[in-house]
Amino acid sequence: MFIVLAMTISLSETSISGISDVEAAQKIKISKKKISNEDIKEAIKLYVVVTHKPIAVSKVTLSKTSLSLYKDDTYTLTAAISSANADNQKIIWKSSNTKVATVTNGVIHAVGAGSARITATVGNISAACNVTVKNAINII
Repeated sequence: MFIVLAMTISLSETSISGISDVEAAQKIKISKKKISNEDIKEAIKLYVVVTHKPIAVSKVTLSKTSLSLYKDDTYTLTAAISSANADNQKIIWKSSNTKVATVTNGVIHAVGAGSARITATVGNISAACNVTVKNAINII
């Protein structure tokens, strides 16, 4: 992500608007500097490119890596993201076999007998839980 700031500084001014300390103004790293061809005595235009280095998720951890359920059971799986201040914290949940288990916001619903892999993905980092669903036992 790039943010472009344009500042016009009048030569008659002694400070930059919003910055009271001249030393603080000197610490701003200027990536590009352009001097306008228009009336150089009146104004200098500075084009500053501020870059934001994205904070990425380095690891996703699930509360379980394997799970056994009976048909019609539900279980809430939780995901922990390694970087609490990461830019992207949206968890995308998926089931490899929705005939066996579905997942919505970490809540697994056992649909039918078989196996499925539930995956939580943030950006390009994933964690998975292997789910086995068995048919319910009817006791007479």
